[in-house]
Amino acid sequence: MKQRGSTTHGAAVHAASAYTGDVNSQRVFRLFSAALVLSSLLAMGFVIAGARVHTGGAAEETPERARFVREYGRRHGYGYNGTLYELRANNFPYLEGSTYLDFTGSGLYQCAQLKAFTDNLNQNLYGNSHSVSPCSQKTQSGVDGVRQLVLQFFNADPAEYSVVFTSGCTAALKMVGEYFPFATKSKYYYLLQNHNSVLGIRQYAVHKGAEFRALADYQVNEYFTAEEDAGADDIIGPAARAQEHDVKFNLFAFPAEDNFEGVRYPLSWIDAVHRHSRRSSQWLVLLDAAAYAPTARLDLSQYKPDFVSISFYKIFGFPTGLGALVLRNDVVDILKPVCIRIKRFREWLHSGHVYGNSTNKIATTNITQTYWGGGQ
Repeated sequence: MKQRGSTTHGAAVHAASAYTGDVNSQRVFRLFSAALVLSSLLAMGFVIAGARVHTGGAAEETPERARFVREYGRRHGYGYNGTLYELRANNFPYLEGSTYLDFTGSGLYQCAQLKAFTDNLNQNLYGNSHSVSPCSQKTQSGVDGVRQLVLQFFNADPAEYSVVFTSGCTAALKMVGEYFPFATKSKYYYLLQNHNSVLGIRQYAVHKGAEFRALADYQVNEYFTAEEDAGADDIIGPAARAQEHDVKFNLFAFPAEDNFEGVRYPLSWIDAVHRHSRRSSQWLVLLDAAAYAPTARLDLSQYKPDFVSISFYKIFGFPTGLGALVLRNDVVDILKPVCIRIKRFREWLHSGHVYGNSTNKIATTNITQTYWGGGQ
């Protein structure tokens, strides 16, 4: 069933992250704080000039506003216990006289967040992580810490998922297209309502001989439930997929939330697509969560897509140019051609020149970050 998401409502909740006491909002604020560290580590070069924190009280009350609050405050929970206008005045003074509705395009940053960002740069020295100096070790420690916080935010087990930092959601989607093992007779299916960057993966699929098809939402249910689910003899574990030389890999992509209409699509599709796999034809799922993550909880312990693309600035507005691809660890070895590089350079990268004390699990993450444009 379709569900219409309220992006403006969700963004307002996240704007009140540090003040409302809402557990999920606090998680977002902690993740933002981690992203501040990451943005420093990636040397994104932001220049913040003239940032001013407004210290005044709540906005001036008007008869129209009072009437609106009386009508909608108790019935619909508008105003966050009367703190909304004060929060807006203190942390969003630039909104004065404006109405902002483009939360699907980008979230709004708080003045408190800008201050936290500059304080972090003023109080810490970060070096290039490809060294063993104290400032470089601080950088690597910060990146690893942010990676873990991202996994915690999505309730993802580090033994099951890894994080590859990108320049945005589009870069994450492009990465999947470039390295997915499309081949002759492979299939790339995607929901008709999708971001343009998802459509761009078609070119990579066609280049490698695969076919593509756009499905309406009702066709997704028809196609992936048309045949009986794979029997026990047809199902192979993730670790065995890379050992099967004659396996054909297929990809289905859909957004958790349509960034145009706000429609939310069933995450149960993920399991349905996986169940459509056979020993010789495996289906993987790419979930575009860029519009979904700012306003809803994506629990990767319950739903297990193979790839998840996200954009951090859509969640909290600052910093821009920062996203991630969250991917299952068991798909790394089937990706091409980066998996060849990973195996070829693993020993060199473990020699101490780059990541001297990494375990295999962490090293895989670091290597994919290095070769997939992680930005370190």
